[in-house]
Amino acid sequence: LARSVIDKLDLWGDAELSCETRGLFERLFGGPCSAPSEDMIDREAVLAHFKDATTVKRPGRSFVANVSFTSVDPQRAATVANALAGGYVEYRSSLQARGVEQAGARLEGHITRLREKSAEASAAADRLKEKGAAPDKAPADDQLRSLETLSQAYRSIYRALLDRYAKSVQEQASPVTEARIISEAVPPTQWSTPNVPAVLLLGA
Repeated sequence: LARSVIDKLDLWGDAELSCETRGLFERLFGGPCSAPSEDMIDREAVLAHFKDATTVKRPGRSFVANVSFTSVDPQRAATVANALAGGYVEYRSSLQARGVEQAGARLEGHITRLREKSAEASAAADRLKEKGAAPDKAPADDQLRSLETLSQAYRSIYRALLDRYAKSVQEQASPVTEARIISEAVPPTQWSTPNVPAVLLLGA
């Protein structure tokens, strides 16, 4: 997910993520460092810095996740946080769609096999009826009843699977995603970290 967001927002060459780690004083008062050239970008370092700046917390035992991103640029902090949340929703939606599609494919296979078995049982029952009277009529009647019962059972299961398949097709056409964004991130109006007064006081 982190890689996909970095790709989407084209952050591999971003100075804030790709420059080498500096001391606290330099980060506070030295201004932004220059971005490295394209062939000098350390993608693993960019990814590590991106992950360090990302925070995902779940308040209490709820299923809500608070996604935040720390940046010197307030607008970027909100943009990246929203991109992370949106990317997660898309990921969960794609997983759900693949699951429905695979379930539909399995149901198709079961339906085809049941249709064939039902047709075979019906054909066998018809052939037995065409033979008419026979010396062993009692065993023939028992076999006929068995075949008809089997055919009915196949048809019943076949209809149930058809209903399930229709529902899976409907879910695939208009899926209800299990993940959604409750509220989007907005650019912060004040610093969250570091606490500059506290740092200066401790430094003094």
